[in-house]
Amino acid sequence: MSNEELTKLLYASRYTIDIPAELDGYFLTFDAIVDGKTTRGGGSSVEGGSTITLLLRRNQQARKIEYCWLDRNTVARGILDDPLSGAGTFSVKEDGAITPGDWVLRGGRKSVQVYPADDPAEFELRLAFDDP
Repeated sequence: MSNEELTKLLYASRYTIDIPAELDGYFLTFDAIVDGKTTRGGGSSVEGGSTITLLLRRNQQARKIEYCWLDRNTVARGILDDPLSGAGTFSVKEDGAITPGDWVLRGGRKSVQVYPADDPAEFELRLAFDDP
């Protein structure tokens, strides 16, 4: 089975993240942003110079975000509270390459800006690095 078929089967978005060598040992996390307030949650330390494959699925019934990522030596998985649970409309970033600081989910009560996403959204899930 190909990655694309597996991703469709899991109803998950698939992303790749290149970790710069100088960020070895940093903690890759998710930032959930709701109305300008940021809550950090989930994640694990990363190996500099590696490439991470991230699967991310939004479970709307449970109001949770489920994730799993794999790099050369680590498998990390977890569940986050869904920051978009109060959104009336949302967008999921296209599968593919992303970098920490990028949003993966965005939402708004009435509308959502997708591209270019310059303005802060009412609801967002972003990737971030935390200094060890």
